[in-house]
Amino acid sequence: MHKLGKMNSLRKVLAVMIVSLPSQLVAGEIIQVNRRDFRGCLHDIVDFQKTAAKPFPGTSYTARIPYSGLTVHNRFLGQIPVLRLEGNRTFGVNYGAPSNPLKVGQTRSGKSTLQTILTDDGSGDVILTSRVFEPTIQTRDRAVGFGTIVVKFVNRQFVFGFDLEPLDDKERADPVAVVSFFGEDGALIGTPMRLTRFGRFTFATKDLERKVKGIEFINTGGAPIGIDDIVFELPLHLG
Repeated sequence: MHKLGKMNSLRKVLAVMIVSLPSQLVAGEIIQVNRRDFRGCLHDIVDFQKTAAKPFPGTSYTARIPYSGLTVHNRFLGQIPVLRLEGNRTFGVNYGAPSNPLKVGQTRSGKSTLQTILTDDGSGDVILTSRVFEPTIQTRDRAVGFGTIVVKFVNRQFVFGFDLEPLDDKERADPVAVVSFFGEDGALIGTPMRLTRFGRFTFATKDLERKVKGIEFINTGGAPIGIDDIVFELPLHLG
């Protein structure tokens, strides 16, 4: 009864939030929520501190990076990686439907490479980002932060979050990160969201059902972006 009551209380909180949220942060079945209301459900965090990293432009990874509870890569299996040009900026995009069941790609896509960057603010923090591989870009720094990133959870999630972080951005541009959510069968859940500010984000399914198996980040803006502190429900706590 205690667990059922807690879930009913969370549903009431969600009902209020749905009414008040800006439309750009509502993706059909996925909504942005206050992390404080779900703190008891978020048991684990991936902060990338155990990865090899160095200051900007960072350390490259040519394959997926597995953690306890999730794996990060630059595409889902079945997707086709391409490069697009917006003004003078090249960024990575993944086209096509992911495989069923949802899996990350096994090797480097040839278009984007994961990078881990050690921040230069003295905190020793490590941020995950992605670099596009484009032979015509002469300055490597210009390519970091514009590649694709995907996250696949070991178990389906109903609430999860992450920090959207700025990198070494000399242009001081606002971010435009397109974030998509996928189910266990590789199907898109809701509609992609456009995040236009840096900061901490937490999302939940509207019905509090465990549906989300993967997240995809595409940077279509002028500011290089990274992600940090992914929070989710530990597999041992599920069920």
